[in-house]
Amino acid sequence: MPTVANLRQSLLVLFAIVCAILLFVGGPDLVHARSFKRAWDLGHIPAFAVWTLLLLRGWPRLATLGWVTQVVVVVLLTVSVGGAVEIAQGAVGRYPGWLDVEHDILGSLLALFFGAPGRFHLPTHWRRLAQVAILGWLLLALVPVGRALVDEWDMVRAFPVLADFEAPFELERWSGNARLSVDHTIVASGRASLCIDLNTAQYSGASLSYFPGDWRGWRWIVFRVYNPDDKPIRLVCKINDHPHDVSGYRYADRFNQTYAMHPGWNRIRIPLEAVATAPKGRRMDLSRITEFNLFSVRLPEPRRVYLDRLVLER
Repeated sequence: MPTVANLRQSLLVLFAIVCAILLFVGGPDLVHARSFKRAWDLGHIPAFAVWTLLLLRGWPRLATLGWVTQVVVVVLLTVSVGGAVEIAQGAVGRYPGWLDVEHDILGSLLALFFGAPGRFHLPTHWRRLAQVAILGWLLLALVPVGRALVDEWDMVRAFPVLADFEAPFELERWSGNARLSVDHTIVASGRASLCIDLNTAQYSGASLSYFPGDWRGWRWIVFRVYNPDDKPIRLVCKINDHPHDVSGYRYADRFNQTYAMHPGWNRIRIPLEAVATAPKGRRMDLSRITEFNLFSVRLPEPRRVYLDRLVLER
């Protein structure tokens, strides 16, 4: 009859094996929510916590060392193993990140200061202080997940508005080879717009990667661009779906259209039927739209434009 201690040990070993597999297999896809991706990135914390507990139980000599020595040895091992994992992930086509090593250390410290018997060798006030600091670090690590959850709630409430820059964390949905900032002086509606400082690179602009991607039942995508200069600027609008993203990003397999943005506000209204029929040899999957891009091509000089009120219409 297995004892409770043996059962607990078996569950720890099983969890440790699962964590090791998930470091190299599985993970978020392009269509997964940002909150899920950020939560997945925090998986290093429980993985290294359970590995540290198993290390402490499986290496009796470690327990005979002084508490400070135990902590130093475990942290050094964590950095070494965590660094090796990141290098190995890069070798198999995953995305290594040294922030993961910080999460590895956090997981090990959680195990040391909340689960290791040696922690009681510390004076109580020092142990409590260390535990509070580690929990504070954990809360900071959880902040990006919380911000993503709040913004995803704002996205659902605002739909069919895809972007109007009124939500507090909306800028985190955007990326691109341009300096992006929320502006409160030039707006088409509401209180804010997206200021895009374009540069002279081959492609410079803004990409919206997080939004409700099921556009079925809508007829138009509409957005407004403000050109503060006295001469036009040509911008390319690019729209992708999930099949395009997983099949090589071929130019002919997505929607690409160039628009001249004249001085002042420009209202661009694109039929979604034109988006659906843009890929050569297939229809775009309007239930899985993954990206909206607005960018310039080889500008002779830096330019600035403002984007506002990106919305679906019937």
